[in-house]
Amino acid sequence: MAADPAILGVVDPSISPELQRTLDRHLGSSATSVLFRWSHLSEVIGLRLASGMEVVVKVRDWADRLEVTTRVHEAAFGLGLPCPAQLMRLERLGEGRALSIERYEPVGELLPRGPLLLSSSAAALAATQATLAEIALDPSLPDPLTPVRWLDWGAGLRWPQPDDVDADLNRIDPGDWIDQIGRDAARVLSAVDLPPVLGHGDFESSNVLYDQSGNLVMLHDWDSIVHLPEACVAGAAALVFPANNEPYCSEVEETGRYLEAYQSQRGIEFSDEEVRCAWAAGTWQLAFNAKKELARGGPTPLGDQLAAQADQRRAQLLD
Repeated sequence: MAADPAILGVVDPSISPELQRTLDRHLGSSATSVLFRWSHLSEVIGLRLASGMEVVVKVRDWADRLEVTTRVHEAAFGLGLPCPAQLMRLERLGEGRALSIERYEPVGELLPRGPLLLSSSAAALAATQATLAEIALDPSLPDPLTPVRWLDWGAGLRWPQPDDVDADLNRIDPGDWIDQIGRDAARVLSAVDLPPVLGHGDFESSNVLYDQSGNLVMLHDWDSIVHLPEACVAGAAALVFPANNEPYCSEVEETGRYLEAYQSQRGIEFSDEEVRCAWAAGTWQLAFNAKKELARGGPTPLGDQLAAQADQRRAQLLD
């Protein structure tokens, strides 16, 4: 049964009757209090139910890829990867929206930037990729795993539509130095001939929580599952792992150490082509994020980091 489109009201300060009916229908209990609210690419509300259960309701734009990412999330949970339990299968709402409900899992913490975060993130990604390698895509589904926007370099010389800025990046200072380094990275990525794998495409530290010893205890954002070469997944993670909810990326030396730590944890060795692919994926993502900063017209901390790293990153893209 499809959920009531009025569920879109969940971001309202009151708990809507439509949301209560959805909770009763799927979980057999209504909400008694709001734990938190948050909105970015998804509208997220944490609720405590009369039964005592705590849940997270997510509403976001419908995309066919969500049918696959939801199945992957479910399979990863079944294989023991630490991620939230899904309490309701993805439902399509009116007005092109999607609804899901997860168990609220307030465990784990961010680690401060430094060697422990680097090694812990690389180990967590290696464990995640090893688990995802056991999951086969359902052949009965279409092939809707289109790239997330921040890893969508397939257009080559053109930027994709941003995920969180209403702007055409191709009209923002066209041909400037950010465009040039983005194109350099895209050329490398378009030339590679590497098999795609399932991967977690947003290993930014806010999605990856640890205990104080650096062991992975919770992995969020399963909407960001991708189907890309493993080196690209690792390269993207090597860029964003130290963000800690700030516009911040790894230094060049940290990126290299992360990629080495990841290969060691996975028990693999990237080829020269894979190494270039990893560096190109991170560099393209950094350029994309820097371009979005220009579109917003505000401070450009990522653009400043890219400018400082540009020559070293370009050098990693050469044969």
